[in-house]
Amino acid sequence: MSKLFLKDSFVLLLVTLNALVVFFSGFDLTSSVQKVLIYADVCFTVAFVYEAIVKVKTAGWRGYWEQGWNKFDFVLVLVSIPSILIVFLQLDIIDASYLLVLRTLRVFKVFRF
Repeated sequence: MSKLFLKDSFVLLLVTLNALVVFFSGFDLTSSVQKVLIYADVCFTVAFVYEAIVKVKTAGWRGYWEQGWNKFDFVLVLVSIPSILIVFLQLDIIDASYLLVLRTLRVFKVFRF
């Protein structure tokens, strides 16, 4: 399964589906549909974290950092992780909407292809 995350076509499919989820989450939808989109976004975040881990294990830490796109992907994944914490910890106390907006930056992964 980990080799699947090394294929650009599979990662492009994930990025495209994630872009659709982000697009539709911008609309005023029912709460149940919004909840599904939020959990789908969390699944994509986990998938992109896993992709980074697979690439680091395959290329090694030094080899991973030699490619500029990997640096860009890593920053995007790092910025996306707080959105997972917000969902699972249900942090309504702080205004974390700006962190959720940063997830849209993952759409820029498509430029790698």
